[in-house]
Amino acid sequence: MKKFILILFSLGFIVNLHGQTDSTTISTLCIMRSTGFTGSARQFKIFVDGTMVCKIVNDCFINISVQSGLHSFAVQMDGTELKENTEKTQINIEPDKKYYLSVVLETNSIWSKTYFNEITENSAIGRISKLKQTECK
Repeated sequence: MKKFILILFSLGFIVNLHGQTDSTTISTLCIMRSTGFTGSARQFKIFVDGTMVCKIVNDCFINISVQSGLHSFAVQMDGTELKENTEKTQINIEPDKKYYLSVVLETNSIWSKTYFNEITENSAIGRISKLKQTECK
């Protein structure tokens, strides 16, 4: 009986360890939005691997945690479902690093297009100082 209880306890411990997330596999993604007057009243939707994770307002930045590995990031003005023609940015996230994405909005009289531009930490530091940090909505 003692062996049986010991085996059950050991299996429970192994399953518990397997289910825990190693914090060293998490990285931070900083998303900045300063897109000017056009569309400034709208919340842009942020997608990670095709799933909407956040909304971001103009002149703000957010930090989100992302597991390491290859991920697809996208931003769009309308809809909570990722549209097929929305431009996606692929990034291979390395553990315990910080990545910076800037929202780009291109417009003309007929259409508008949103996408991410990955930028360096040095470029991001200058931009972040002019933006307000906010939480995901």
